[in-house]
Amino acid sequence: AAIASLPPQQRATVILRVQEGLPHKAIAEILACSEGTVKANFFHAVRNLRARLQGYGARGGYDEMR
Repeated sequence: AAIASLPPQQRATVILRVQEGLPHKAIAEILACSEGTVKANFFHAVRNLRARLQGYGARGGYDEMR
């Protein structure tokens, strides 16, 4: 659900990078943008996901299950 909340370009970048394992260059070709844009989108996506998921462990998430 957290990934679904990302803006479309950030969501696509995360899916292609993390799930599909594609390099920045391939993602740039698929999304028709520069590698710099891909890197920026990924950076902002990770920042947004961290902010959204911050404290998840305190509510019974992964951190408490270790």
